[in-house]
Amino acid sequence: MEMQCSLTSLLMGYFIGCMFGVGCAFAVLYTIYLGGYRRALRDAMLDEKPQRYLKAIEYNRRYAGTGFFGLRLQKKED
Repeated sequence: MEMQCSLTSLLMGYFIGCMFGVGCAFAVLYTIYLGGYRRALRDAMLDEKPQRYLKAIEYNRRYAGTGFFGLRLQKKED
């Protein structure tokens, strides 16, 4: 009886711990995503674009359609 009770407690603790761990990780990632997204929207709506924003746009245009390590996945039509 004692072995079954400790095994049940162990499994419950494991699953609850995983749920809290994964949930907290998602909460942190979501917070980072929202902060960056709001900042990008604010930068995009400015009349004079920040240098960081212009560099990001140029980078996206240059490497659009490339995969890992800069390999082309599709032909870029100019």
